[in-house]
Amino acid sequence: MNKNATEDATPEQLLSLLELQLAAQRQKRKGRAQSRPLLLAGSLLLIIGGAVAAFIVLHGMLGNVVQSEGTTPFPPPAQIADSGNF
Repeated sequence: MNKNATEDATPEQLLSLLELQLAAQRQKRKGRAQSRPLLLAGSLLLIIGGAVAAFIVLHGMLGNVVQSEGTTPFPPPAQIADSGNF
């Protein structure tokens, strides 16, 4: 709405225009409020899926390291106890 049209309007007309604009904003917000839980749930699933994928990749990389060296990265508990370090 341009400036000239609002200058010629009466206070009652301006009030009714404001009420219409507020009603339109409420309708927009109501529509957004209904989709917000879905957005949050989708975001949470995406984060959890990314973490699971990262752990799978890390597990695969660790498996490759163990296979290439032929030893485990950590000695078994029995070997630690026999070493006399404790």
